[in-house]
Amino acid sequence: MVIHSYELYRNPNPRLFVRALAACNQVITISEHNKELLASRYKIPRARVQVIRAMVDTENYQPSDKFIILIVAFFGETKGHAVLFKAIQQLAEKDIQVWVVGGASGGMTEVDVRALATDMQLDAQVAFFGALSGTALKAVYQACDVFCLPCHEDSLGMSEGFPVVLMEAMAFGKPVITTRHTEIPRMIPEILIEENDVKGLAQAIRELYQSPERRRALGAQNRKLAEQYFSTHNAELTLSLLQGLAETMDRHAQAYQEGLETSRGVTLYRELTAERQDEFVSKGGKARYFFPHQLFYLPKCGPDGFQSAERLFRGVEPNQLWEILLYADSSIIADLPADLFFDDDIIWHQQQLGMTGHVASANLIVRGDALYTNNHFSDLVQRISRRRECKTRVEKRFMGWNHLLLNGILNFAVEHNLKRIYTPTADLVVEMADPKRRHKLQRELFDRIYDRDVNARFKPERAGAWWVIDVAEHRNRLVMPEKKQIQAEFKTKTICLYHDIERGIAHTRVDPKLAEFANRNAANALEQMLSIEKEYNVRATYSIVGLFLQEIRARIRASGALYCVSLLQS
Repeated sequence: MVIHSYELYRNPNPRLFVRALAACNQVITISEHNKELLASRYKIPRARVQVIRAMVDTENYQPSDKFIILIVAFFGETKGHAVLFKAIQQLAEKDIQVWVVGGASGGMTEVDVRALATDMQLDAQVAFFGALSGTALKAVYQACDVFCLPCHEDSLGMSEGFPVVLMEAMAFGKPVITTRHTEIPRMIPEILIEENDVKGLAQAIRELYQSPERRRALGAQNRKLAEQYFSTHNAELTLSLLQGLAETMDRHAQAYQEGLETSRGVTLYRELTAERQDEFVSKGGKARYFFPHQLFYLPKCGPDGFQSAERLFRGVEPNQLWEILLYADSSIIADLPADLFFDDDIIWHQQQLGMTGHVASANLIVRGDALYTNNHFSDLVQRISRRRECKTRVEKRFMGWNHLLLNGILNFAVEHNLKRIYTPTADLVVEMADPKRRHKLQRELFDRIYDRDVNARFKPERAGAWWVIDVAEHRNRLVMPEKKQIQAEFKTKTICLYHDIERGIAHTRVDPKLAEFANRNAANALEQMLSIEKEYNVRATYSIVGLFLQEIRARIRASGALYCVSLLQS
């Protein structure tokens, strides 16, 4: 009989145990303590009890210097477990171990990582820890030699953002091997491989496997990067941003309450009359740049306003965007033909809002306590060569449009309690332009509007690609316009509903699945939309690819909708 502690302390049938002991010729137990207990409690002669210790397989359990690669991730295709396992196979180094932390993702491209390791005959080199957190997760981070996450786009086209586990590994001072995937290369300089590059991953692992010095250097570098970019300071920045957004929302509420079109039918504007010219000159302006004018601050995007703002700032919100419009006073445009201000060849951006005298515009972006500007333009002055009979008068009279626009921008900042104004340098504006059009740009014009005019009106500091104007320091240069109001002429609002009928043709090459879905459902979707429009008495416009026109023209015409034809025929 072999005796462990269970039989001595938790035996469910002590009487039977005693009888069994008496019948035994030899009793084996695993410790001297148990032997003494058998002798004292159960009266078994010591000579009949042999101590044989419990066993451990010392061949299987022995000291070793394993090289440990850690991957912490849900079992999803994008995480790259398969790529890592293939690289381990290729290396064929038996003292490399992969520690896998994580579990099922529940996603559409979930991978059975355990089965994958078995199928690749890597069970002896891959250890699964399940999902860990807290102290246990910290322990595996601290114990590993290298952290690896070979992210890649999955079979459905899904991608990673910037995985938090990369930040965690860097914070633990570990060398990281990952891929040039989405945001990762912007934050991690090395070691980076291409997506799905098994050979490249194997080479990167071998490099670190063979060089402890390289591992230490990369780990120290990653720790510094984590402190610089991923520390709790980011929470402070987020709090500051949210506070700034709250202040911005308050300012917007105030502006709307003042009313650009309030329930009382009143529109607010700002005005500088001809009598303010001397004040303008006393505050650094030139007399020839001044003309009496009105300013309108509109809480909306200007031309290309949202698109250009998104290129400058990720995550910009529409309620951060404003447009400033500058109109010449009626007293100085009486000799100009009224149709000039509605000539499509001249007023290209069509921002006159039905009023005569529109001269210039700019887009504004309010972010926290800062005001950013872009797209300063005057269609009237910059395109007046198309109306040569007016050219000399317009150019001479309105040459200072940008100086007055800059004064209006400073006034906007003061009214909204903003601390800094950022205006783009000519270099930044040119860089943001469509690459196909850059060679056509008049660089001298951009230099004047975005560099020389700004430096003539203010004393800005250059900060990268921006001119920075401290609002408080420039209050003494502001010619503050007078707030006025006019009765607004309300008109019925028109909402234009416009449909593209292109089926899956635009997606055939880039997304065949979506193209197939669109082709399959297009006819039913069209019928549903026409039915809804009929029910609500809405008349829409349909833009139809010429390839499908004959097939659906009669159906759309019968509904009373308008239609136009795209140039794409095949």
